[in-house]
Amino acid sequence: LPDWLATAEVLAQLDLLITVDTAIAALARALHCPCWVLGRPPWSWRRGWDDLMGRMLKTFRAGQEFAGAFRK
Repeated sequence: LPDWLATAEVLAQLDLLITVDTAIAALARALHCPCWVLGRPPWSWRRGWDDLMGRMLKTFRAGQEFAGAFRK
C-alpha cells in the first residue's frame, strides 16, 4: 500500500489483523482494530497491557503458540 492512510482504510474493513509486522500492529491498535501478532511485541507495549488496546491485541510466540493460534 502506498502510505499509512491507505493502510488505515484497509484496516478499518478488517474483523481481525494477523501480522508479524509490529508497525502495522501498532496502527491497528491505535485504530481499535483487533490484532494478533505472531512474535514478541515491543517492550513498550507491555506497559499498560490491561487497557482497552491491550485487550484487543494478542501475541503468539513461535512454536506451539503459533499452531494454537491458527487452530482458532
